[in-house]
Amino acid sequence: IKNCPNCLSKNTIQLFHSDGNTIQGFLPNSKSLYNLCRDCELVFLNKQISKENLKIYYQNFAYERKNSKNKHLKLLKNLNEYNTSHYSNYLHSYKKIKHSKSILDLGSGNGEFVSYARKKNKKTKIIALDWFMPKQLKSALKDLNITPYTSPITVDSLKKFKFEKFDLITMWEVVEHFKIDDLKQILSYIYELINDKGLLIISTPDFDDPHCKSLDFWNMAAGEHLSVFNREIHTLPRYLS
Repeated sequence: IKNCPNCLSKNTIQLFHSDGNTIQGFLPNSKSLYNLCRDCELVFLNKQISKENLKIYYQNFAYERKNSKNKHLKLLKNLNEYNTSHYSNYLHSYKKIKHSKSILDLGSGNGEFVSYARKKNKKTKIIALDWFMPKQLKSALKDLNITPYTSPITVDSLKKFKFEKFDLITMWEVVEHFKIDDLKQILSYIYELINDKGLLIISTPDFDDPHCKSLDFWNMAAGEHLSVFNREIHTLPRYLS
């Protein structure tokens, strides 16, 4: 892909791994996996497969989550910064969790955030939605009074649930896995699912962050990470335009 998939600009440059130590280890500095658009600043994977074939990156053997229900509960009831990779991110949502009557976590993974949210607010309605959720994990979440759904994160799929509006919607390390056109659609639809004073919280690798750059963290899952963003607020409307 040479043209930017967001703004279609041809003003793009290849990015290499010379600025850091690639986490994957085996990629040489001469290899370019991402391009940077100089017009809208989007960083995008320059070789992408079709949506229909994306499933090759999300096969069951890579996401087995075969822990027993009791093992899931033991972990989910004892979350901390040492056993939960994004725990420090969750802390930023604490105040909003306390005042939310309804929470939707899209791409809930192992259920860590929704379990954190349940611990901080015993009364709020919490829904966890992920493309893959084994029955043991579902059972554990139900024991914590969390409603689990297995579904792809698409507009058509979400519409089928006929959700009422939420005070808080979260997407922890999810948006980088979308093709940019699909991301625009899902973000636009999410605005319809949020109450007037509601909030959408997103976490994603920040291309411009010095720590991410020092480790080339932004490209750590090449193939799966289709779009990489920065935190500049002025860029977000341009991605949604």
